[in-house]
Amino acid sequence: MIKTDYFLRMLEEFFKAISRLINKDVKDRTDEELKSIYTQYVGDFELLRNFSSDEAIAYAKDQWSEERRISKLEMLAELWYIESTFKEHPLSDILLEKSLSLFCFVDNNSLEYSVARKNKINTIQKLVAKSAS
Repeated sequence: MIKTDYFLRMLEEFFKAISRLINKDVKDRTDEELKSIYTQYVGDFELLRNFSSDEAIAYAKDQWSEERRISKLEMLAELWYIESTFKEHPLSDILLEKSLSLFCFVDNNSLEYSVARKNKINTIQKLVAKSAS
């Protein structure tokens, strides 16, 4: 019970940190802030940021406990998505595609249905399609 409460609190803090970042003007967002969120909530910035979605899933299976794996993968997908909003093409496109793939994996493997996740997937699909055209 205590572990569950701690992890739920960590998720809440993660989304507060993300909210603070996305509420800043795009030009005011920094890699250092993003790096700090990666490090604090999911792990090594350089390693995780540069993984493909398949590599991130394999890493998660090896490194993260089963009860936290899907939530941490969703946090990583969210970080990739947020980073895509203030990076230039082609990096932004790569991050969007990785984020979409990971959100879809989470959606297919989570025991919890999430309207917010479905909406995020839909939004990213539209952004990817727009970028491809």
